[in-house]
Amino acid sequence: MSPESPPDSPKRWLRLGHLSLSDLLVETFSVLLGVLLALLINNVVQARQTRHKVAEAQASIRAELESDRQRMVTMADYYRRINQHFDDADKAGRPIANCDDVPEWKGLLTPLLVHASYDTAASSGVFADMPFEQTSRIAGLYAELSRYESFNYKV
Repeated sequence: MSPESPPDSPKRWLRLGHLSLSDLLVETFSVLLGVLLALLINNVVQARQTRHKVAEAQASIRAELESDRQRMVTMADYYRRINQHFDDADKAGRPIANCDDVPEWKGLLTPLLVHASYDTAASSGVFADMPFEQTSRIAGLYAELSRYESFNYKV
């Protein structure tokens, strides 16, 4: 008699063809472990890509706001110099009759404010991955810029 149990033994149900139940469990566990590892790696990669996208958007928005700020400072300096000419002329007793008489006069200038980075971040969904407070502050800044632009068009 062979060491294996006869075909009609109660352990026959543990075998499926050439695979035993233990082999089947090991293979199932291996596949499950592989799928879980793949999901974990995918989540890590997506999180890194999201962090990179958010950091890129933040840097772009920061540069855009700084550029807009510099344009506004330049325009404020221009109008301060123009006002100084008017004040000096009034103090001297010879008011300026025409703006073209002011040596630095270049007309009514308004800075061209840019919001391309903000629009791109909003349309690409980057703000969904940023903290709410930060997104709210950025939106508030751009709302003030829009208000400033709408005021300029009324002048």
